[in-house]
Amino acid sequence: MKPPTFDHADNPIEADDWVHGIKRRLELVKYTDKDGLNIATLQLSGIANSWWDCFCANHPDPTNIGWMEFAQAFCKYHLMEGTMEAKVEEFRNLQMGTTLVR
Repeated sequence: MKPPTFDHADNPIEADDWVHGIKRRLELVKYTDKDGLNIATLQLSGIANSWWDCFCANHPDPTNIGWMEFAQAFCKYHLMEGTMEAKVEEFRNLQMGTTLVR
């Protein structure tokens, strides 16, 4: 499967791409919510791994965190609020010369 690793992202879209890359790989195999979490967190390194350690330390029940909760928390932390909306708007306004690309 060769899941991608993640340390940090200079561009928040890279964080979103990483989550989607992990999710696509998980969809190829039967996995439990806990399996998904374990696969994803094994791919964290550096800054992202430190974030995960802090998230677990501050969680009321870290033994019951699953893939879905992880993915939501990861995106909330690593994607600045409004980033995805701004990228959608940027895409809608793409131009080639003076012509809008749609």
